[in-house]
Amino acid sequence: MSSIRSSSLLAIALATALGVSACAEIGEPNLGERVSATSSTVVPDANEDDEAETEVVSADVSSVFSPPRPDGYVPGVLASLGTTLVLVEGESITDLGERFPGAPIERVVDDFLGGIVAQLEGDIVQWLPAGGAAPTPVSANNGRLLDAGFIDDTLAVQVFVEVPDGIDRIKLVDGEREAFTRLEEGASVVAFSSSNGIQAVAIGDNACGSLAFFNTSGQRVDLGGPADPECPVPRRPQFGAVAMSPGGEVVAYTEVTYREDGLPASSVLTVLELESGSVLFNGPVGSPGEQIESLSYDGRRVTFLRTGETGREVGLVTVADQVETIIPGLAGVQDVGFARLPLLLAEPVEPGDEPEPEPTAEEN
Repeated sequence: MSSIRSSSLLAIALATALGVSACAEIGEPNLGERVSATSSTVVPDANEDDEAETEVVSADVSSVFSPPRPDGYVPGVLASLGTTLVLVEGESITDLGERFPGAPIERVVDDFLGGIVAQLEGDIVQWLPAGGAAPTPVSANNGRLLDAGFIDDTLAVQVFVEVPDGIDRIKLVDGEREAFTRLEEGASVVAFSSSNGIQAVAIGDNACGSLAFFNTSGQRVDLGGPADPECPVPRRPQFGAVAMSPGGEVVAYTEVTYREDGLPASSVLTVLELESGSVLFNGPVGSPGEQIESLSYDGRRVTFLRTGETGREVGLVTVADQVETIIPGLAGVQDVGFARLPLLLAEPVEPGDEPEPEPTAEEN
């Protein structure tokens, strides 16, 4: 465990040393920026009787900080291609190698401190800290990786995992695990995003689902956002993907329409500023019949997987230009997301280049 703590402290020191950004991007956090709201209301729960009400607490998360971006940093797109990882920066694709040798990577997120967290085939979640430490087990056969986020201003990173009745969170530094929130019977997590103490959850249920926001205590908070759908056809989630901005004040999400056979017909992407209600982007993404997954938002751009009959492609929308493009050269992609801070990974060890073991006392 001492090696894990050392790696965490190294990652924190490296991230802090990167400096504070100019915060020119929408939703880009500065160290010490806080997200707070004053609303504290009681709203009906779509899954309860009309008389039943669920308390929605204040969205005050003033104790939560976001780590800084270095000046001029443009987040690259981190993608898993089978057992390998790549980082796309502009037109350049950097091969990061097999960081979890031989294991197909189904989902990958950065840990904000230069390392990465990955879900491997077979519901295995592992953490690769910055600075060259070996992968560390996080969870085995007990949850699907959703995202990484912060508990408080200590920069203690936690990962969120989906379990059958809701969401758990696990501290990376010591593996402590606890329930984050529990969903009502029949509900499930469709998509999840964590940023600056706010967790956005697209929920599927017996109706048409909802888009909800939670604080670090797992309580539902009122941040505005889209209203619950009218639900013309039950059991088809209207909200298909979600991503918070780095500062937690802007949300990107897709709304899905369905064909008569229940398959997706089209997806519309909306980028919404929560406090003002201003719509920064609203338009169709992907091609008809494609499913939009793995949404990620860096404050200027949205990236996602487009899954259709011909396979998967990586889409990229620049919000200011209102333009969608395809990132080429990512055949076999399984998951994508922005590297929210620079990755600080050691060079991968090539097969056959492993260091010779130190001789034992008996051999000497």
